Amino acid sequence: MKSYKLLLAFTLFLAFAFNMKAQYVHERSDQYTPPEDSLVIQKLHHWQDQKFGMLIHWGLYSVAGIVESWSICSEEADWIPRDSTMAYEDYKKWYWGLKDSFNPTRFDPEQWAQAAKSAGMRYAIFTTKHHDGFNMFNTAFSDFSIAKGPFQTDPRADVAKYVFEAFRNNDLMVGAYFSKPDWHSEYYWWPRYATPRRTQNYNIDKNPWRWNQFKEFTYNQIGELMHNYGPIDILWLDGGWVNNPGTKSVLDMDRISQMARQAQPGILFVDRTIHGKYENYQTPEQQIPDKQLPYPWKKTINLDIEHFEFQAKKALSQAASDLSVLPSLREQIEMERNKINAAKAEAEDKLKRAEALEIGAEIGHGTLERTVEITIGTDIDALMGAEILTEDGKIIAFRE
Repeated sequence: MKSYKLLLAFTLFLAFAFNMKAQYVHERSDQYTPPEDSLVIQKLHHWQDQKFGMLIHWGLYSVAGIVESWSICSEEADWIPRDSTMAYEDYKKWYWGLKDSFNPTRFDPEQWAQAAKSAGMRYAIFTTKHHDGFNMFNTAFSDFSIAKGPFQTDPRADVAKYVFEAFRNNDLMVGAYFSKPDWHSEYYWWPRYATPRRTQNYNIDKNPWRWNQFKEFTYNQIGELMHNYGPIDILWLDGGWVNNPGTKSVLDMDRISQMARQAQPGILFVDRTIHGKYENYQTPEQQIPDKQLPYPWKKTINLDIEHFEFQAKKALSQAASDLSVLPSLREQIEMERNKINAAKAEAEDKLKRAEALEIGAEIGHGTLERTVEITIGTDIDALMGAEILTEDGKIIAFRE
């Protein structure tokens, strides 16, 4: 009879509640192409055993305490807040200008990594560039970077380098989030035209040179991440409207993959929502699929949708009062998957340690490796609220 591992770390995950207001949720692919590269398969199996991770968004939006990047997209949606007293073009200028005040002098990536490890997390992904195009690494292909502003004189100005080092120092798998769209690049949002949508704002058929420039720009930046920042386990590519089959806005993924896997053998590609060989695992967002998926996946849930900030006390309060937002233990077991919490660092860079992570440390102390085999058909509901008896780090019984 098939069995599944029950990870004690799920308790920490369930301690978080989420404000499920209207929001943009990525669609997931409805198909899966298994990898053929033996090193990719090996790393994918290893990643599947990690189960619990964290994605950190940190960028210009953190200075203003607003949703990541999306406020400069002129699409109308309830989850895209923007100052209605400012004209759109004036707002964009204000947003771009935040680069002049982004000076994170208390940057402490080791604290982030230690907090993740103490909570039982086993992998971590850091946003090297979100859709706004602001680079959290020292790229040679753009001046719109943390390393080119007021923080440039700090020895840690190449922020991603130190974040990734901290992850490795704490035995976390390392992931690099990279946005395929770049709203600051003139090769994506051409200043000649208005920017009414998230997509490129020009006709690619009429302007092939410009799109080819963007493809080369993207290739070069990913190349920097693959060659200059040590071992990377996961390349998480966001912005599923770029490289979407059936559209003109496609990248040369074969060329990118060949370069990346030559530099980083076995690296996992997560070209989100784009079915094919470069989506090594899928990423359903804010919800659990209604049936078990027959391929690798993990659920992405933000800790606080309303503010896109890490607010553990509020999350814990919501968890106590609204259990409807929590996935059931049965779903945790019967649909084995990875879980990743998306946290946002404050503008001054102190990831709020807060009660939730401390609870995780009290529960955890390495319990991510404490597993119990539970067969389908086990009366999971009967286990809710039971006392867990352990021996040698493994569950041996449940007692009412």
